[in-house]
Amino acid sequence: MSIPNVNKNSILPIAAVVVILMVIMAYVTYYKKLPVKTSYEKEISQIKTQSKSNDINSIEEDLMDTSLGDLDSELDEIEKELETAY
Repeated sequence: MSIPNVNKNSILPIAAVVVILMVIMAYVTYYKKLPVKTSYEKEISQIKTQSKSNDINSIEEDLMDTSLGDLDSELDEIEKELETAY
């Protein structure tokens, strides 16, 4: 089965462009995905940046940089999930 009015040599560059576009699309979708950091991951990374010193001033500075204001923010959500489970 032949294609009328189309030069067979012109199909090769079109196929090459399609293959290149598919490779680019695969690269973008699989290798460029950036994970979204959740709130606890941000807090864990903050803990990793705390100083390793046992000096009182360093410990005090780390404590001042730590936010404990929303420590129990997820408790309401956990209670709702437990209520719906039972």
